[in-house]
Amino acid sequence: MAFSLEIHKIDNIFILNLNGRFDWCNGPFVAQWMKDIADHFQSALVVVNLADVNHIDFPAIASIISGMKHLRANNGDLYICGTPPTVYNKFLLIGLERVITIFADEGEAINALTSGISIGLKMGSELVAA
Repeated sequence: MAFSLEIHKIDNIFILNLNGRFDWCNGPFVAQWMKDIADHFQSALVVVNLADVNHIDFPAIASIISGMKHLRANNGDLYICGTPPTVYNKFLLIGLERVITIFADEGEAINALTSGISIGLKMGSELVAA
């Protein structure tokens, strides 16, 4: 499956839906998009929805981390949702779940971010407040 993406906004939250094979070829584009959002929208919140990603490589994960750093440097943040098991296993391998909150799905992410919950570490299916 070829890579594609869709971007939409709910309230002040940018949702980036990624589809297909997310790898070193398209990772830099995604990282640049996040940098542009961070530069143009102070305190931007971005949710990366990976529910339809069937492959991710480590350079693509690095692009997510790069985007997160740009967002946090501008008082924003990045969250992930909908990680398929093969993708989540790669996140566990490098410890990404310790630095980025991962939600089960987009609805859970939006509810948490719009309800004013203090986002902390994601443990299983429950939030631990920071």
